Amino acid sequence: MKILYAANVFGNFDMLPVLCEYVKENKHDSTIIAGNVVLDVLPQEKAEALQQFHEFDAVAQRFLSILAVPQAQQLARQITNGQPFDVRHLRPFAQALTRDLSFDRLSPKIREDAKIIEAGFEKGVHTLDVKETLEEALKTMYSHYESFAKALSEFPGNVYTLPGSFDGKHFDNFLKEKNLHLRHETIDGLVIAGYGSGTKRPKYIPHELLLEYKEDKDEETGLYLSLAVSHFMRAEPDIIVSHVPPHCMSDWGIPADFETGALEDYLKKMGPAVVLTGQVPGIVGADLHNPHTVTIYPGSLGANGDFCSIYVDKDAAEFREASFYRITDKAQGKESIKLVKKYMRDNDGLLKEIPCLYGLLEQLDKKKSCK
Repeated sequence: MKILYAANVFGNFDMLPVLCEYVKENKHDSTIIAGNVVLDVLPQEKAEALQQFHEFDAVAQRFLSILAVPQAQQLARQITNGQPFDVRHLRPFAQALTRDLSFDRLSPKIREDAKIIEAGFEKGVHTLDVKETLEEALKTMYSHYESFAKALSEFPGNVYTLPGSFDGKHFDNFLKEKNLHLRHETIDGLVIAGYGSGTKRPKYIPHELLLEYKEDKDEETGLYLSLAVSHFMRAEPDIIVSHVPPHCMSDWGIPADFETGALEDYLKKMGPAVVLTGQVPGIVGADLHNPHTVTIYPGSLGANGDFCSIYVDKDAAEFREASFYRITDKAQGKESIKLVKKYMRDNDGLLKEIPCLYGLLEQLDKKKSCK
């Protein structure tokens, strides 16, 4: 089975028609274009203001919890002159609490928190219209998903997608029929299952709009509680589409907070043929994760024009080869697609890397064995 895979569109939908033409000219059994679909849904200034508001609000809630103490209630009455306590009184209340050392035992960070409240009032953080800001972000997000869904409708054959760490809870509203998140499909006898979202949260997208990645670790037993792995255990896929890469890939320069230990454990036990990842847009390549599983890092379609073509033997349910391509700048009015790198599995079951320079194969006697 031949699969075209790309990820990290990052709002650059101009790449999709080029990719669509490639798929039409080079037949694939399935096309998967995964998130991140969006990049920034708010101007930097507004996104930072929203972050500051959330920090301010969290600190404000800690100060308000102190109002349950009778001594603090008496102090609040002096500040409000007996009127109901509201946000206007928060600043003088925080200042008064820091002058009384007896309140330190109630909140060890009381002085740090008071500085955040002071800075928040100086910047006017408390006046932010959160509802309006979130509505603006949603409007941009919806527009991106509508454009993405329209572009995907032009692709031939089986077409799927998956939300990334930058994508929101409303992803499924626009892409339900193509969304692999918590779903699985059987194509030519091979099961493809997906789980989206990510462990790394973007800076300029309101976190309350994002799809949550659900994974916890029991510190006593060392076992993971993972919705993704629960889904894969039920589906028993040959091909996994997971925005988050598996654990123990530090030699590729992948930070620990980009990985999922639960998926690592699952791969060791179940050994599917392929894992298609996406959360590390700067890496292009394939890795033999264990004797059975090859992990694919497709790079970024939106930022660099990266995508790959993967061949899986449907009878043996085994990875055979992957070719990585890049859409380059227009030449004579038309985009050029160059072969960048190729991986093949040899007769010993090892992964042979064949780097390419602008489409010219350079055979290397380099083999990547599983760790």
